[in-house]
This record gives sequence, C-alpha cells and structure tokens, in this order.
Amino acid sequence: MKIFPYLYVKSLFTKKSDDTKQQNLSEFYYGRWEKLRGQKDTTDIKEKQLKSLQSLPYLGYGSTTEKSKGTILHKPEKSYSGATLFCSGHKPVVYLIDMDGTILHKWEITFKEVWPDSLTFYIYKEHKQFIRRARVYPNGDLLCVFEYIGLVKLDRHSDVIWKYTGINHHDIDIAQNKKIYSLGHSYQSVRFRYPDFPYEGRDDFILILTPDGKLLRTISIFEAFYNSNYNNFLNLINQPYFFHANTVDIIEKPVAHKTSIFKEGDVLVSLRNINTVAVIDIESGKVKWALNGMWNSQHQPEFLKNGNIMLFDNRGGNKKAFYKYNRSRIIEFNPFTQKLNWEYTGNDQKIFFSHWLGYNQRLPNGNTLITESTQGHIFEVTLDKEIVWEYYNTHRNGENNELIASVMGARRLDKQSLTFLRNNH
Repeated sequence: MKIFPYLYVKSLFTKKSDDTKQQNLSEFYYGRWEKLRGQKDTTDIKEKQLKSLQSLPYLGYGSTTEKSKGTILHKPEKSYSGATLFCSGHKPVVYLIDMDGTILHKWEITFKEVWPDSLTFYIYKEHKQFIRRARVYPNGDLLCVFEYIGLVKLDRHSDVIWKYTGINHHDIDIAQNKKIYSLGHSYQSVRFRYPDFPYEGRDDFILILTPDGKLLRTISIFEAFYNSNYNNFLNLINQPYFFHANTVDIIEKPVAHKTSIFKEGDVLVSLRNINTVAVIDIESGKVKWALNGMWNSQHQPEFLKNGNIMLFDNRGGNKKAFYKYNRSRIIEFNPFTQKLNWEYTGNDQKIFFSHWLGYNQRLPNGNTLITESTQGHIFEVTLDKEIVWEYYNTHRNGENNELIASVMGARRLDKQSLTFLRNNH
C-alpha cells in the first residue's frame, strides 16, 4: 500500500528528461556518470548484463581518450596557482590536486563505514555512492556531505571524527566562528504545519551546527518566506519538492559593508525549483531579499567582495533558442539594479553546458574557476574569458569510455594555508 509519504519520496527522485537519463545510468553503474559530449551513447545495456554490472563497486576505465584526461591546459602566468579540491562521482572520494593534476591528497570512505546501521528515512542508493560537497580545514580534516543523508567530519587519514544525520544535502559553509551551516530536508508535508496552505509538499531547512557537529538551530525556508514580505514567492511552487535548495552562503563583513540591507551573518540560499535566490536574516528567520527571472535552475550563487552576486545559470545560457537547454552561463550581477557586470557562456567551439550541478568561484586574482559538472570538467577563465587552466576527471566508464565521472564542485585553495600538506606522508 502506497501511503504518505510514498508519492512525495518518489517524486524527489523521479524526474523527467535529463534527470531521468541520469537515473538510468545509476541503475547500471556505481556512482554518478554522464556521457561525454559528442560520444556515442551505449547506455542501452541488455537486461541480462544488469546483475553483473551492479555487483561491481565501479567499472574500470581505459586509455582511449588520454588527451582529455587530467590537466590539459595550464598558463602559469595567467592562472591563480593553488590546490584544487573536488568530489568525484565514481565513488565516495575527495581529491586535492596541484595545478598539473597531481594528487596531493585524497580522502575516501564508504557510506557503510560512516553509517553501519539502518537509518529511519528513505535513501536513494546512488546517494550512498559519492560525496556531494566537501570543505577542508588547514590541518587536513574534511567536512563532507553525503547527499540527502548527513554530514561527516574526517581526519586527514579518512577516519571519522563525528557524523550528523540530518538528511543534509548539496552544500555546506563554515562561519568565521567555526559554526557549520548546512541544508536539511524533511519528507513530512508542509501541510502538517500549515493545513491551510493550498499545496502538498516538502520543505528545506538551514541547519546550524557547532564545530563538533551538534545541532544549534533549524530554520525552515518555507517559513522564512511565509512570514516575510516575500511570501508571494510561494506562488511559484509547482511541484511536491518545493524548493530543491542547493546553496548556503554566509554573508561576510566586506559584503555587509556594501549595503545597509544585508548584514554579516545573513545567509544567501539558492532555490532551484522556483528559480530564486534569497537572503535570509538568521536572527529573525525571515527572507529580507529575493530575486528571480534572470536564470533557470541555477546553482551556487555567492556574494563577491564588490557586493555583486555571481551564480551558475544552468539552463539560461542559450539566447537563440527559447526553452532549449543546451547552454549554461556564469553571470555576475548587481543584486539591486540587476545590471549584468560579467558573463561567461562559452561558444560554439567550446560548448559550456551542465544541465544540473555546477559550481563557480571567483579567485583572488579576478579569474573565475568553473565546474562543468556533467562533463567532469574544471576550468579557469580570466575576466577577458580566456581559458588559462583546464582539467578533466580521469575516471571513465562505459563500453567505449564514453562516460565520465561527474565533478560535484571544485574550489581552488591557497596551498600555503593547508598546513597538513607539509607533513603529508
């Protein structure tokens, strides 16, 4: 019998078009993979092969496309030198690489090692097979998100320091006071709390934890809108998973000084399913600013030191074909005037498109690091849109190596700040 919340849980993982395609891949391959652009699709695997494929932790990868593996471009005089941290989709592993693609360090742990006992909520099997987001501390500790499961903090040897099981997903940020900000989810319908609300569906939350993983506070994103002057944004809801929050970004002092509206400690969130970015006042728990209309299915908005916002516009980069999602773009804009200050879209010779996931980071030298997740591709561009560093995930799969492991999101770090590397034996 399919009683509540069966339909709502199912809808979280049953999506159309590109999302369904990814699910089909996850049925056959351990981890998260995507077809390389321009490669023949061989995912129509015969049913009799399924059992043997699923028994493998992950398939091997050959060497038919060596020219598109690892670092394929590096202009040292124009790029920002550092170490790049990223999560690879082929298994629960996080890499730290140098500019030449050499692995400086890696952290690896399985879902079962973190959560050996059964949990009380539904877990989609793919989410056990990769790490969604990671942040590294100077001493080599690593904070990780297992998608829609929880957080785990590892030491530099990949041993568990602590874990928190809060159906955490997508993103984490660490405040200057070391408190941890994460995203959480609930399978309970919002109508259990608000029976008069006209739509049945699920909420996301901002979770604030102590540095050692103890929950301090939970802020409902639904209630942040409902109790604010921006409650009309709730009219944009059109599916059971109301928001699909995918970013939590703490506003820091330099940004707060640019305007009287935002203050240090406010939080910027990205809500993919209503194409909206919003700033929530943590003290009041209310939305104080929100905007949509310039992008589609966006990820990873972040405030820049100049007061602008930069984000990954997943499906809004093609101005020539209405509602044909075959281009992404990175945009930097003024949150109040909506003036577009900078845009990167790629071109016909170098197509840039990730229908989901995606990440961007403004680097200290003014360059931008971009993660084209579904192509396993990380690259750095100047303000003049010149690519000055480029890396492809080395992990491949499929009959002809036509699949590449997704890259969940890469961050370039100051190598000197990572003190554990000095004694990394």
